[in-house]
Amino acid sequence: QKYQVTPNGFTYFLAATACGKVGEWEIAFEIIKDMRESGYIPGIEVYTSAISACKDDGAWEQASSLLTEMKSRNVEPTVECYNAAISTLIKNSLWKTAITLYEDMKSDGIIPDKITYGSVASTCMKEGQWEEALSLLESAKASGVTLTNVEYSAILTACERGCQWQEALNIIREMRKEGIKACVVCYTAAIRALATARKWEEALSLLREMEEVNIKGNITTYNAVILSLSGSDEIQFALNIVEEMARNGIYPNGKTIEAVKSVCEAPNTFKDFKHVLMQMQQVARWKQQSLIRKENKRKRKAKDLIRNAERERYRKAKAEEEARMGLIMSLWSTRSTDSKKP
Repeated sequence: QKYQVTPNGFTYFLAATACGKVGEWEIAFEIIKDMRESGYIPGIEVYTSAISACKDDGAWEQASSLLTEMKSRNVEPTVECYNAAISTLIKNSLWKTAITLYEDMKSDGIIPDKITYGSVASTCMKEGQWEEALSLLESAKASGVTLTNVEYSAILTACERGCQWQEALNIIREMRKEGIKACVVCYTAAIRALATARKWEEALSLLREMEEVNIKGNITTYNAVILSLSGSDEIQFALNIVEEMARNGIYPNGKTIEAVKSVCEAPNTFKDFKHVLMQMQQVARWKQQSLIRKENKRKRKAKDLIRNAERERYRKAKAEEEARMGLIMSLWSTRSTDSKKP
């Protein structure tokens, strides 16, 4: 326009795409306005780019208005348009509006994809909306969309925060039945849900199931299992878990101690806390000794590398010196022979 060159539809499309990538929603809106004034009808790609531009600047109202405008102008929004708008709402902590938009999307006949399910599952996790999370899971199954561990872990965490241990356990069972290998985050979320309800037998069962499928638990997993024993008389189980942690190279932290203490606060078991604490201190000593051994091993390895490097330098220097001496002797021999000739 500055050089009096009339832009065409493709020019507008490229400009809108650029705005979408850098978050310049105001310029994107101006582009749409210029397109209309120039007789061009903004297409889906232009609208999608403009909605995407709204995400980074928190312009959720503008993103929603664009969706409304598209429908009023008989431009059917695509799944990409809805995904961009839902992401904008989630980024502005408007989870209720995001879920409503997700429902509107399905009502309009738009089939959600993995990005949609991932975004909605994430907001359900953050807000503890376990009912919405379970509904999302059923919708994905009905649509034939296979969720990944990322979505499953978000749904399980929503169940954990909603204290729905039965639902969390059912999801883990369904994942295994359908041949989906749950990750450590999924198992840990389910165990944490069981810990909230003090379902220690089920928590231990899940821990053993993890071993069967070769998934190693982390410190959070083990802490949750111990916490599930809260209020019980099963102090020996807590001790066994602490020992198992040590065998697997996982060492207690502050939350581990608090979890074990919660087990010992049950009737008839508080007297055992001193024994448990001594056990954990022994594990801590193992950890310290292990770290010392690793550090000594690292130092020995470093010394060996330096020693080997010095030997290699000496060998090369000696070889070079021998080569030089050989060359000198060869030249000297040739020179002596030449001097004896008449």
